[in-house]
Amino acid sequence: MRSRAQKGQSIIEMALVLPVLLLMFLGAWTAAALIGNQDSAAQATGVGARVAASLGNDGYATGSSTTSGCQLSAVDPCAVDNAILAAMSPALSQLSNSTVTRIDIYEPGSCLPSSGGTLPATCPTTDGALQSGNALDDEYLKCGSAWALVDGVGRAGSAGTCPSGGIGVAPYTLADRSEASPDEQAVGVQVTFKFTSPGLKFFTQTDTKYTAISLPPEAA
Repeated sequence: MRSRAQKGQSIIEMALVLPVLLLMFLGAWTAAALIGNQDSAAQATGVGARVAASLGNDGYATGSSTTSGCQLSAVDPCAVDNAILAAMSPALSQLSNSTVTRIDIYEPGSCLPSSGGTLPATCPTTDGALQSGNALDDEYLKCGSAWALVDGVGRAGSAGTCPSGGIGVAPYTLADRSEASPDEQAVGVQVTFKFTSPGLKFFTQTDTKYTAISLPPEAA
């Protein structure tokens, strides 16, 4: 039979080891959840960028008429942006441990045509992300259950809240989304999300994923 001293020692050892094991388990769970959320966000940007590049300027030209209620002018990207956001929705719904706070549809600076009118062979992954101060950026913030467009001149509004002053102005218009071969314009989509650990609630991390794609439009 084990002595009382041995039993007491076992209890103390268990009390010391159990928190460490629990922390290791929660840490592994957190890492797995974060990787899964990052993958879902990357899938969403991939789908969004492919739709954006396929739609291009949606056949609109400066000065043409439009009948769509949200397509206020020939260069207004409202309807196209809505199609991009809708295509991303299924993948974004998989971010079970994250809150998506911002979606940007933008022109990647590193993917602009050269002076000769040709695009680089590939968009460098280190430079294809949205750069601060990029004028051609349609920024959407989560406003209740919908996405609200914030204009490109800094209208007040923060992640998770509705922009003040109503709907913003889209600076990245259809006029900037020409997909005429061989000078197709690259289009980028970036997602910003805040991850909260399912097991360690004090651990949060804000992350971004983006994809930049250049494709001829489907209608071409």
